[in-house]
Amino acid sequence: MAIREYASQRGWKLSGPILPGGTIYSLVLSPNKDQHNPLLAGTPVGVFRSLSRGDNWSWANRGLAGLQISALASSPNGVLFLGTLDGGLARSVDGGYSWTTLPSLQDAGSITAIAVSPDYLSDGTILVGSDAGGVYRSTDSGKTAKSVNFGLGDLSVLCLTCAAGWPKKPVAFAGTMDGLFRSTNGGRAWRPCQGDLEGLPVQAIVTSPRFDRDGIAFAATEEDGIFRTKDGGDSWSLIGDAIADKTVNCLWISPNFGSDRVVLAGTSSAGLFRSADGGETWVQVLDAGNAVLSLAGDERTIFAGFHNAGAYRSSDGGTTWEPCQEGLFANAFTHLVACSDGTMFATGPDTGIYKSSDGTAWSELTNVPAAGGLAAFVASSDYAKLPLLAFADIEAGVHVSTDGGDSWKQVLTDEVTALCTASDSQGGSILYAGTADGRLLSSRDCGDSWQSQEPFAGQTVLRLEASPSFASDGILVAGTSASGSSAAPVSIWRSRDGGQTWERLIEQEVALHHIGLAIDSSEGRVVAALDRRFLLETGEHEWRRVSAGPGDPPVLTVAIRRQGTSTYYLMGTTLGVYISEDGASWWPMMRGMGYSPILVLAPSVGDERQPVWALGLGGLVWKWDRNPESGSA
Repeated sequence: MAIREYASQRGWKLSGPILPGGTIYSLVLSPNKDQHNPLLAGTPVGVFRSLSRGDNWSWANRGLAGLQISALASSPNGVLFLGTLDGGLARSVDGGYSWTTLPSLQDAGSITAIAVSPDYLSDGTILVGSDAGGVYRSTDSGKTAKSVNFGLGDLSVLCLTCAAGWPKKPVAFAGTMDGLFRSTNGGRAWRPCQGDLEGLPVQAIVTSPRFDRDGIAFAATEEDGIFRTKDGGDSWSLIGDAIADKTVNCLWISPNFGSDRVVLAGTSSAGLFRSADGGETWVQVLDAGNAVLSLAGDERTIFAGFHNAGAYRSSDGGTTWEPCQEGLFANAFTHLVACSDGTMFATGPDTGIYKSSDGTAWSELTNVPAAGGLAAFVASSDYAKLPLLAFADIEAGVHVSTDGGDSWKQVLTDEVTALCTASDSQGGSILYAGTADGRLLSSRDCGDSWQSQEPFAGQTVLRLEASPSFASDGILVAGTSASGSSAAPVSIWRSRDGGQTWERLIEQEVALHHIGLAIDSSEGRVVAALDRRFLLETGEHEWRRVSAGPGDPPVLTVAIRRQGTSTYYLMGTTLGVYISEDGASWWPMMRGMGYSPILVLAPSVGDERQPVWALGLGGLVWKWDRNPESGSA
């Protein structure tokens, strides 16, 4: 069947998000009424925008490269700025509809905060805080910037703000891991704030809308409560007994603070607190069970962003709250596993593990051990026979369950970075684990005992994949990169004897250390997603390299499908799915889906008896059906 016919007879059907809401690192509400006061949320999977004060959300990633949005800010006239965890900066002049990338900041690391001058219309000044390079200052709306760290005792900046009063009194504050610093010359130089704040990690800072007249500001610390100044930052005092022992992540001060005295504080473990007397007393007003990471608002509405709980809003000055999640899918799901019996699992670095039998209804596995950050996840290749699950955690090693997640045991304490399973010729199951130091561990008893090899010394194992016909061909494929270097080349290796001996198939310089792998078991050929290319092994050390098409979108995942004697290759990209018969000519496979970033195609190898599942950005799950009008799957 020709590709066009194959694609036209089938289409994608959205099964739904695994979870609504998600994690919101940052929030900003534009003051520009002509642009309908756009509300923007920075998340691990990009920017979401609402023009209805949270009633509905939609993606707003046009023009962005990095999608882990760690900081947002607005100028007085609605020019928007954002920063990312990978050090990127961007600006929008159309309310977040599109973004223009700004030059990166040398040695900055992650962007942690952005503050805009109150006199931005005249001076074009923004301050950018970073976790490695301190503070940077731009006077041309971000087109150029230079380091301004004179007097700044710590370059790990956690928060920034520019106080009211510029240009006459250009005061700025920078919270760091080692205390709070103040600038009285627009961020050009800094001095530490003296007193009890010295040496304390300051995670949030807000200033009164009338700071140039009342000198009031609030600083939130990691473990020591909230401090207030009434003299412009010369002296600080601890306030609010009810919140003194809380970890405070974010603060918001009312635009009408002079009359209503309202301040909000978001905590890590106790929800959201409100003060209506300038910080003297505090009352808990919302506890969604997760950390509050961000706050934003104006005279009409206040918004709160949570870790793994989405967005909430208040229309009465922060007294009562309601969720506003419609269209907000900001969960960082990165793994999707489709088992042969139809059972599915989805998980991510900090999302928990979810299970489904139909791709629509998902339930969380409740007995999973606490994890610091999930690095790899796998389910048994024959889950119906052996309901084995395993995950690797960056802090707690590898945990295994043999009853579908009802109970778990820790089986490794090593730094495991990749997992896979395979069925052997005796009908047993083998669990493989690749480590950050190039070792390959294997277990035939569900993790109770392990054999260890060092085939990739000096390499970090990024990916492991076993052949669907492993019981007969013994093929195992690995993707690695040189340890400790983000600029190191990536290698693909193959073993034909179950991992005993290995040959390096290819070594390639890449910009993105991400590998997708699939194995064509009919010929033992390797198919890979590597950087911006689809790679198909065509001979000994010979590869066909192709891009997805116009725009050269990064290829994130690959899969193989069979229909009778025909073999089809699939690749998931940042612009959707493409399909090919020969790995050279590609056809868009987007009917019903459109241009949606696809992170995983599962299973990696299958035939017409199995549906194709696609994991999209934010935890959206798609199913490749036969002709949707026919109603058959």
